[in-house]
Amino acid sequence: MKTIDAIAQRVSQPKLTGDAVAPELLEQLLQCALRAPDHARLRPWRYITVEGDNRRILGEQFLQCVEGWQSLTEERQTKFKNMLMRAPTIMFCIAKITYNPKVPREEQLMSAAAGIQSMLIAARELGLGAMWRTGDMAYNRRFMDILGLSQQEELAGILYLGTPDADDKKIPQLETADYHSQWHAPK
Repeated sequence: MKTIDAIAQRVSQPKLTGDAVAPELLEQLLQCALRAPDHARLRPWRYITVEGDNRRILGEQFLQCVEGWQSLTEERQTKFKNMLMRAPTIMFCIAKITYNPKVPREEQLMSAAAGIQSMLIAARELGLGAMWRTGDMAYNRRFMDILGLSQQEELAGILYLGTPDADDKKIPQLETADYHSQWHAPK
């Protein structure tokens, strides 16, 4: 598959199955992430993968980070515990924010996000399914502490990776004219 096709045909794959992503494929994904634009070479990212039974264990720990979890219905508790069971490989994509007068926090977050997007495209080209999520886990400081994030780090996204369990969902073809204009100097 050509890179431009991988970009143009990229879709989120919410149903992922199979074995954990092979180490050599993970290495390729990470190499792609590390090529993200990076002003001042701050390298404002790092990644943690979770596979196998560790997904279940971490999911149980996440539930205990949810405010008032004991009062949640059993169904809701199960939902929180099973969030990491949606795919065989979970990758936590972390933005490492470093003070730099020339590179604001937002730019560092965008760099981390660009790395995630690069992995999504590479996953498509490698025949993997992928989905980028945030949600409750991404904004829960207690959960970030369990993952070992410093106070200067935050979750830019959670990448779910595996074998697609369904055909690509149909996405509408968008018209570029609806999202693009050209600026002209005033006369």
